[in-house]
Amino acid sequence: MIEHIGSQTREPIEDTENELLEFVEYLSGRDAILLNTENGIKELYIERVDYAGYVVVIDGKGFEFVRSLE
Repeated sequence: MIEHIGSQTREPIEDTENELLEFVEYLSGRDAILLNTENGIKELYIERVDYAGYVVVIDGKGFEFVRSLE
């Protein structure tokens, strides 16, 4: 179920075509590597609590799409 909070649109990963492959931990936060199961492309998402746009929610945290990975 898509949820709107202010200018942020949040969608649980379970409701998307994405599958979590792994987290990459950093001192300033973490990234998520997702697999788009529709097209087989890996995608990089970065944890962003204050992003004003669409985020995928994983473990209660919002992740913003950054780019596709090859």
